[in-house]
Amino acid sequence: MKKIFFTGIVFLFGFYLINCELDTTIELQTVSAPFATPPSGSVNTNTQVRLETSTEDAVIYYTLDGQTPSANSLQYSTPIIINTDVTIRAIALKSGMNDSDVLMASYTISIINDPLIGEWICDDFQLYELKFTEDDWFFIIGGQNAQKGKYEYSENSYTFIGEYVWTGLEWREWDISIDGNNVDTGQVNGNKLTFSGGSNNVYTKKVDQYNPFAGEWICDDEPRYELRLTGYEILFLVDGNNGQKGRYGHSENLFTAIGEYVWTGLEWREWDISTDGDYIMTGQVNGDKLILSGERNNVYTRKN
Repeated sequence: MKKIFFTGIVFLFGFYLINCELDTTIELQTVSAPFATPPSGSVNTNTQVRLETSTEDAVIYYTLDGQTPSANSLQYSTPIIINTDVTIRAIALKSGMNDSDVLMASYTISIINDPLIGEWICDDFQLYELKFTEDDWFFIIGGQNAQKGKYEYSENSYTFIGEYVWTGLEWREWDISIDGNNVDTGQVNGNKLTFSGGSNNVYTKKVDQYNPFAGEWICDDEPRYELRLTGYEILFLVDGNNGQKGRYGHSENLFTAIGEYVWTGLEWREWDISTDGDYIMTGQVNGDKLILSGERNNVYTRKN
């Protein structure tokens, strides 16, 4: 809020001298606070966070280091790529207006060890596809939604529970009398998902074209060593048993992995550099080869 005072002399018809003081109060508007899409929460690696404000022509500035943002901070222009746990602080500024409130949006990277997550295509019926998220499954026919539901995991077997059927306009609740049995079971073996309930179909996991690292790899020099990479996690196995695991981020065909846990034979314990060695690993993909650099300079071949 600003106050402006005007002091002057007014001559009225040349006869009167009047001293005038004008007290004018101008209240400045405040820029709308920035908002983030997606909002705070757990996200996958390489998630793009967009910052916006509803105030036209306002400029957004942000920080990633815990500092309060100002006009001297990074100016937002393109989505912010999230590959590690981070808090974004952002402010919107516009000349002639009060600064906005500060946005705080915190993100953590998901650690998921669920080989089911992703997209699958039926071996016998190419029009049939399945898509799995952390919580839901979707059955797709010819690229169109057909059914969806929840799934559970127990003793190396998945149970799929149908909940909704797509009518062409909306999702309606599953009706056993119309839609048939709403429970099916299946198992994952490598890149194959085999149903053992009503359908008995076999599905093959699609290769993630945006992530050339996802899949299973075996070491050329030491066949006992294997790597299993999902979209979020890297798992190192020896003779088929858990060894180490961590997170990784990638850009095109280059990746950096960070070790976080070591399997003791009974449980996962946090990585200890003094006993477990360097916890950072880098590498790149060349065709069906994964070439590691640094302390672990082995070469791995993608398993079929």
